[in-house]
Amino acid sequence: LAFALLLAPVAHAQTVDEILAKHFETQGGLEKIKAVTTKRAIGTMGLGPGMEAPITMEMKRPGKRRIEFTIQGMTGVQAFDGDRSWEFMPFMGQKDAELASEEDSKNEREDSDFDGPLVDYKAKGHTIELVGKESIEGADAFKLKLTKKSGDIEYYYLDAETYLLVKQEGKTKRRGTEYDGEQIYSDYKDVDGVMTPFTMEMGAKGHREGHEHLQDGLLRRQQRAAAAGRDARGRRLGSDRQEGRDQPGVRERRRVRPRPVLDAARRGGAVA
Repeated sequence: LAFALLLAPVAHAQTVDEILAKHFETQGGLEKIKAVTTKRAIGTMGLGPGMEAPITMEMKRPGKRRIEFTIQGMTGVQAFDGDRSWEFMPFMGQKDAELASEEDSKNEREDSDFDGPLVDYKAKGHTIELVGKESIEGADAFKLKLTKKSGDIEYYYLDAETYLLVKQEGKTKRRGTEYDGEQIYSDYKDVDGVMTPFTMEMGAKGHREGHEHLQDGLLRRQQRAAAAGRDARGRRLGSDRQEGRDQPGVRERRRVRPRPVLDAARRGGAVA
């Protein structure tokens, strides 16, 4: 009798930690990610048809954040000092800065996680489950269910080919109102060795034109290094050098044209 051994390829089901390891590697590696001490983004936000406003967003380790945006010549501020959040909205009739509620400060503390909840998620008391794959903007993405230590649930979608973050969604509560929010990330470029999304859509799920909850926005390191361009999913490398004029914008409803940064880039600068 002759026996033939037929060998067939066996698909290896990736674990959450394997997917995250590739995600961090694609971003540039955990060492470079954790070496960043400040992040800064300058762009515009959509307020409605034909209306835009300039916005600047900054973060500093371990969990401080400040956002400024100008409407009708008046500058509003939303900030978190690591303990309490406060805001100043002169276009809403405020004459002085006001402290946010304890609940909003708690939410802001979670949102101000400098590296994001995926980095060192176990040490932070979170759990992550691989739900499966979904099509995002026409391409497959791993769907990760993140259950935070607080019990809040968020979903993160990593492109199945590039492992870059392309979508995030979850419930957000501000000023006593809860809504399903989502963020779409695209136009990734290499900035000083770290893949950074230069464009983002954010707002209520299915209606990303919203702009009220900008504290959930994307921020980047305060670097003026020239970036090597890729496509919106990070698949195609290019040679886009503009002497520091390329800065990631904040997109709401449409892709915005990033505004140039005029101040010198530096690592470890203080948040204004």
